[in-house]
Parts: sequence; C-alpha cells; structure tokens
Amino acid sequence: MKYVRRDNCFTWLKDPKRAQQLMDQQLRAAWPELLNGIARELNPLRDTMFQAYPMEYYWSAYQTEWATDIMFWDTESLDRLYPALVRHGLTTFLSPDVMRFLGRNVPPSGNIPPRLMTEVTSGVKRRPEGVRIKHRLGENSIKLYNKQGSVLRVETTINDAAGFK
Repeated sequence: MKYVRRDNCFTWLKDPKRAQQLMDQQLRAAWPELLNGIARELNPLRDTMFQAYPMEYYWSAYQTEWATDIMFWDTESLDRLYPALVRHGLTTFLSPDVMRFLGRNVPPSGNIPPRLMTEVTSGVKRRPEGVRIKHRLGENSIKLYNKQGSVLRVETTINDAAGFK
C-alpha cells in the first residue's frame, strides 16, 4: 500500500479504508501467542531450562499510548478548525469529564465522591509543532494536537493503569 509517513504518523494513505482494516486486525490479534513466539526466538533454550516447571509468560502492558489520527485533505482545513477545538477542549471539559475519560467512575451528576479526590490539570502549550491541549489525571493524560500540519491527533497516555478495571 502506498503512503507518506512523517515522523510517527501517516500524512497520506492511498487506501485509508484498507489501512483502517489492518489497524482493526491488531485489536483481534492473539498477542500472547505472538509475543511468546518472539520470546522463544530470543531464548531458544527456555523450554529446556524450564522443562521441570513448564509455564508461559504472563504479558501485560505497564505503560501504553493510544493515538487516534484524523487525516485532513489539506493543512488549511485543519488550521481553520483547530483553534475552535482547543477552545472547546479547554472551556467545556471539566474535571469530572477528564476523570471519566481516564477510567474513574464519576456519577452523571458530576459530583465527585471523596474517595476519588485527585488532582486534574488542563493546559495549553505552544510548541514548535503547534499548539497542544492536555488534560492530566495523575500520571495519565489525554492530548490533542495538530500533527505534521494535516493530521489531528488525540493521544491517550497511560503511565499508571491502577485506576482502570
């Protein structure tokens, strides 16, 4: 499939629908099986070493990052829309919303139970790549930024999965 990649994002795809199908396949992949295959290649003596105590690896993700990219046909279209998205993200999403986005069970009323008391921060930062809005709850965050001029990226970074079920 033909594509153009800049840094860690695709700025053009010949067949976006096919690319999305490939990404969707990752959600159905048998990750433990695939990772065990890599582990066997890295340590071909493992099965012999642990013959008396056979066991499989337990795979988990200590830290994760999920990005959703929305591709625009041109830079101008995203440039026109982006300031309104940043303003909306700063003026509309309150602490209960951010807590909900990042896995906390906040009731629809928005009243935060005392057991959920934690610091939520939001901010905007101008970077060389452009303006970035970021909501943070503890070590976890959600960011929105203009990537490579024509890609709108929503990025969720989980550095502490303890609050998720």
